[in-house]
Order: sequence, then C-alpha cells, then structure tokens
Amino acid sequence: MIRTFVILSAVMACGVLPASETVIHELNLPVGTNAVIMVGMGDVLHIDKITGKRGTITKTGEGTLCVKRLLNRNVSLDVKDGRLFFDRQMPRVCADAFFHVDASRADTLELEERNGTNFVSRWNDVRGNGLFATNCLSGPSWRYNPESRRAFISDVRQNGLPVVDFGPIMFKAYTNAVGEALGYGATMIWSKTCTNVHEVYEVISDTPEVATIPNDYPQFKDKDGIWATSFLSSSLDRAGNYRERLGSNPYPNVFYDNSNNNGWLFGGVYHNGALKSPNAYGKSGKFSAGAGFQLLGFTTREQNAEKGYTDYAARLNSFARDYNTTFGGQRLAEYLVFTNRLDSADRTSLQNYLNSKWRGGASPPYIVSSLTVAPGAEVVFAPGVSVKAANIAEGSDLTVENGSFELNALNNPDAYFHVDADAAATLALESENGTNFVTRWDDALSNGVYATASTKTFGEWLPDPENRKPFISEERLNNRSVVDFGPLQVHSHTNETGYGIGYGASMKWTTRMSSSARELFTVVRDTDDVKTLYNTGNVKVSEFGQAYICDPDSRHGFRGSLRENGWPYISYDHSYNEEIKAGKIYVDGRSSGWKTTTAGAGFHVFNFQMADNATLKPGYFAYSYTKTSSRHVLGGTKIAEYLVFDHPLTNSVRDEIYSALRTKWFAEARALQTFGDLTLGAGVKMSFPWKDVAVTNCLTTGGDLVSESVTAAALRLTAPEASVSGSLSLDDGAAITVEQFQDGRIASLSAKSLSLAGGGTVAFSIKSGQKPAIGEWPILTYEEFNGSFEDWTFDTSSARCVSVCLKVKDDGLYAVVSPKGTVFLVR
Repeated sequence: MIRTFVILSAVMACGVLPASETVIHELNLPVGTNAVIMVGMGDVLHIDKITGKRGTITKTGEGTLCVKRLLNRNVSLDVKDGRLFFDRQMPRVCADAFFHVDASRADTLELEERNGTNFVSRWNDVRGNGLFATNCLSGPSWRYNPESRRAFISDVRQNGLPVVDFGPIMFKAYTNAVGEALGYGATMIWSKTCTNVHEVYEVISDTPEVATIPNDYPQFKDKDGIWATSFLSSSLDRAGNYRERLGSNPYPNVFYDNSNNNGWLFGGVYHNGALKSPNAYGKSGKFSAGAGFQLLGFTTREQNAEKGYTDYAARLNSFARDYNTTFGGQRLAEYLVFTNRLDSADRTSLQNYLNSKWRGGASPPYIVSSLTVAPGAEVVFAPGVSVKAANIAEGSDLTVENGSFELNALNNPDAYFHVDADAAATLALESENGTNFVTRWDDALSNGVYATASTKTFGEWLPDPENRKPFISEERLNNRSVVDFGPLQVHSHTNETGYGIGYGASMKWTTRMSSSARELFTVVRDTDDVKTLYNTGNVKVSEFGQAYICDPDSRHGFRGSLRENGWPYISYDHSYNEEIKAGKIYVDGRSSGWKTTTAGAGFHVFNFQMADNATLKPGYFAYSYTKTSSRHVLGGTKIAEYLVFDHPLTNSVRDEIYSALRTKWFAEARALQTFGDLTLGAGVKMSFPWKDVAVTNCLTTGGDLVSESVTAAALRLTAPEASVSGSLSLDDGAAITVEQFQDGRIASLSAKSLSLAGGGTVAFSIKSGQKPAIGEWPILTYEEFNGSFEDWTFDTSSARCVSVCLKVKDDGLYAVVSPKGTVFLVR
C-alpha cells in the first residue's frame, strides 16, 4: 500500500524563523511512503535528516528544498518544480553537541538591519533545542555605547558561505580617557550555561587588521594585558582560553598557556584536523594560525589515574568574548561545544565535515536510489558535495553547479549485499606461495556487511578447511579481476577411499538477510574442468555445481547435476529449490526455463527472480555444501560481481543493471541516457561510467563530462578548460554559445573525438561593456575529427566591436579575434 502525505513549508517552522526559511529536523519515510513536499516561491525548506527504510520524496513548488543528511539510502527523489539542493552531509556526531551555531544557516539567525548592516540580535542552536545566544551589552564603565557593540553578518564570505563578524580589534570611534583606541568588543552570551565542557570546535578567522597592529598601534606592542578575544570563555570561573597578547608577530598565538586556562592548559589542541604537539612542559603549545579561516579544536585534560591528572570540565557561557582588556577582531563561521569526549572516529568525521564545508574539499557522497528532474526544475550541489544515483529518469533536466555527480546503476543502494571482484579496496587478501587468497570481501556500498571465507568442515570427507579459501583468479574478464572459488576437483583433497572431491571454497556473510531474497544478479562462470567430469573416475552424475543462492538451513539454488554432454544446468528443480523454481531466470538477458538451459563456457550474467511467496534468506554465496552422502555440492566456479535484493525490481531497473554489467565485464551493450538540458558548472565532474549521453536541448558545460559518447543538439561553453572524456557529436544546425571572461578570454571544450552531422553556428556571450581579447582562441579541440566545418558560421551580431572569423586547425576549431576593419582571406 502506498501512503502519501503532504508537507507545506509554511507550517513546518521550528521555533522562531524567518518566513522564507523553515526546518524539518527529521523526515522518516517508511516503506511505501510518498512524501509530497511543497515549497513556495522564494522559500527555503531545510531537512536536517532523512531516515526510514525506503520511500519517495516528491518536490513541488518553485522554492528550494535543502537536504543536509540522507540516512535513507533507498529513497527516490522526484523534483517536479523548483530546486533540490544537496548541502554537505552533517555527521551524526553534531547531534551530540551541547551547543551548535552555524553562520551559514540563515534560519538560525535573527537580524536587525541598521544603515545597511544586518546586526545579529539572536543566534539559535541549529537543532532548535531552545539554546540560543544573544548580545552581551554590559561592560566596563570606560567601554561606552554597549548597544552598538553587536555582531553582524560580514561582507566577507568563506567558501561561498556567510560568516558572523564580531568587529575589528581596533575601532577608532571608541577611545578611553587617554585617547587609546579600544576594541569593538562584540560578545554573545548563551541562554544557558554549560557546566561540563570537554571539547570545543570552531571555524574562525582574525580580522585582517590584526596583523597590522604592531605598526599602526605601537603603544599596544607587547603590552601586558592587551589580549585578543577569547575562544572559550566563562564569566563564572577561569575557563577562558585567550589568544596571546598582541605583539610583533603578524597574528597573535592561538593558545596561551597561562593559569587562566585551567583544564584546557594540558588538553589537546587541533589545527585544521591535526593535533598540535605539546611543549616541553606537556602543555598545549602556542602557534599562530595565520590569515584566513582556520578549524580549531580544544579538549580538556583527561583523567589519568597513574599520573594523577584531573579530568577538567569548563563552565562556558559565551563565545567570541570581549572582556576587560581583551578585544574584538574575529569572524566566526561555525562553533560546537560538547559535554562528552569524542572518540577518534567521531572527532575525525566532525573535523572532515567542517574542513570540507568551510575550507574546501570533498564531502561524503549522497547515494540515492533514483532521481527524476522535470523540465524547468533543477538539482544543485553545495561546493565539494557529490551525489551518486543508481537511476535517473529519461529526459530529465539536470543542473550540477558544484561538486560531482555519478550515474551508476551498479551503485544501487537498494541492494542488501553487493560484492565486486574488481573493487580492490573491498578485498582483504593474504598472499601464500604467490596466490592471493581472499580472507574478507566487503560490501561495495559500504553498508557494513561483509563476507569471510567459510572454513567449516562438512564431515571428515572434506579435509583441510583452513585451505579452502577463494583466491584472485589468473583469468581476467575485460581486464578486470575475478574471484575463483576453486575447481570442481583437486587431487590433493581426497577421502580415505581416494575419492577426489571439490575444492569447496565458500564465503559467509557477517549478517544474514533478515528478510527474504527476492532478486539476484551475478556475473559468474563454471571452471573449465566441470564439463570433463561426467562419469570420470569416481565422479557421479548426482553431484552438483556450487550454489548461487543458498540458505543452508532450507532452500538452495544450485547449478544442476553433471551432464554427459557438457556443462550442468543453470539450476536444478528439485524440492530444495521450490521458491526459486516458481520464479524466473534470465541468462544473458534472455528468459530461460529452469531445466532446459546450460550456460556453456565462459562468464554469463544471471538474473534470478524469486516467486512472490519466496522465503529464501541466504547467508552464503558460492556455497559448498553436502546434503547426503550421495549428493554433493562441490567447487568449480568464478565470480566477478554479485548483487542481492530483498524486493523485486522494476523492469527498467533490471535493464539498467544488466546493461551496466554487460558493459563493465564484456565491453558491450552500452545504454543511452537522454537529458533535456544538462548543465555542469565550472570544475564539476559528471560521470556516466556505463552509459552514453544524449542531450536533446542544450549541453552547458564548464567541467568534466565522463562518458564514452556524448551527443548534443546545442552547446554552451562556460569555462576555459571543460572536457568530454570520449567522443562528442553535434546535431545538424547545432548552435555553440561561447562565454567570455573578465580578461577577454573565451571558453573552450576539448573532446577525444568530434563528429559533426552538418552545419552550425558559433556565437559569443559577451557581458555589457566587455569585448573579446584580440588573438586566436580555441573553441573546440580534439584528437580525432569526423565531418566538416564547411557550413559553420560565426554569428557576428554577438561581437560587433571586433572582427571574428572561424579558423580550422589540425587539432580543433578556433576563433580569430581582430580589431574592426581587419580584412580576412577566404578560407
């Protein structure tokens, strides 16, 4: 049953938020749920976390839906209108913070505008848990105008995101009785004091004029008591952690080991994720972070019974504190306070997140089951964010302005278990006498499930279980690695009567499927000795090949018994296969009967579809097992890739997976992905590893498009070094629009090969008041070329202030820009 519910952004506000921005802290999607989310024009709806087993989100309305964390990897996203924005995924550890403010979250900031400046009057915790910070307006009697000492939204943006400015360190309008300039002094105090802080992380920057103070204000140089603003502060006890006093250094030291630091004195200090070494006294050393935004982390000293350390905790109640002779001079981007100690994994994930968000770099990818983008709608990524989708609807419009995007049917998050012999990072190997045995095989989707070699002894007749491990085969498929589970017969493995038995390698999952298997794809082959064993020596016809699908407690999916005329049947329909027998099997894309088909030599793509009432819960693959003394399941198989699903797939998804497997392992059957408009921003990498791409309207690119073949009806170039990794084909009458940069250069695109179906036009896109630089500029460059530029022309209406002609060279099409009045020779 499909359950549908509608979310209107106007009614989902949490706390006091601007009318244009609202927040859902968690959206849980049970199986079969369709959440229709409408966001009005000009509005932004944030979803902090999407959870659940599976479901669909249908985005409507002209506003923006912003996703910040996706825990439900099986969700389908259908963008009907407006914009879907993938923000950086916030790690789980952020939910443990006592206090967390983020300058990029406009919905958490309450602003008051005065003379064009947006002052911050209140800064809410991002989770809407009731904690907030407000301006601390009290101060020494010599520091007047407290109402003006407020933080504000800075004109400076960091990595494209807004930050909060607490004012310059020196503000000439404020002077004391002897005419000394005093600090701006903005401070924010929390609504609730934190009594046991153990770790603090912040992304922070000095204001630029801090470095000039020794020269501009010599009266403060190395003067005792003139300190920069504290990072960690409390008005209740000595919990402050000040930057060092102003001096001859360009920037004051980040950490100063004086008595005011109490528990922070011997704790750890992190700079951009790296732990700073302590000084000779075991204290946190001093260092200057330098210009620009830095990630700083502070931990209090841990309990050590042997050395008698005290496990300090700090009572904090303010940040960016200005107090007495500590001044302003900083900008704050994000700030998290923890009352618990973080383990190394959480600490690393938090630091990676903050570094990626504010200082650039990659972010953990979003993985979605399917994505549909209607004409006119768009999908946008934050800088450094990548999205991996298993499927995207045909004819979608897709816009990726930042990050990276990969369309890969084999990265299907719906798979319960997925192993890939060519994914070296998923294989743990143990080398012995030149053979790389597989001791562990991890799920390729990193969902925590893995398989280990099963060394269980099935009776005395199968000895040496420790040696029955699969190994990397000497055979390669499309130059990719495969895993060999051993031949069907090896002479070294015999029982007491000299009976030669199968090698028998198996792999067992760490977590058995909790629900029934409903569908399986595998790329697999029999070992060559299988076809030679019928009635050979003591081998009997009743002996079977290994299981592709196996529940050792009940149903089994074996290959059939050995046959006189060669390879065994794909599957054998004895009573143990009831659930499988009632379903379907496809061999290399063709439907097959259960007892009538042999796959023959070489690798094949199998697709097993269980019956609707299937109860098969496999825990093994490539299973070696004996049921009775007369019926043995032996070795004799090699596996390249293997995917198991706990639900039936649609025909379109099956086709996508089959095509990807044939392309990957057999270098054939590439499918075609069609888009209406496809847009890549500057620096974006967009990858279609198993598909060709056709753009029926316009391909706009400033990044790298990775596909063997790309076809476009029109082209817009927006960066100087955009590329297509494979071939680019342009339709007859194609229009190429070339953007111009501030310095007069023009955009270009390189491809491995270029094919033209006919004529076309080239036009410049020139901003008002600009003109192209004089010179010869590449438009399209290539290694190979098919077609002719004979019927291509330049649209002179777009460049009236210069003379432009098209020039064909051995490596591409160029624009020659000359002053007006230049005479061109007919080419």
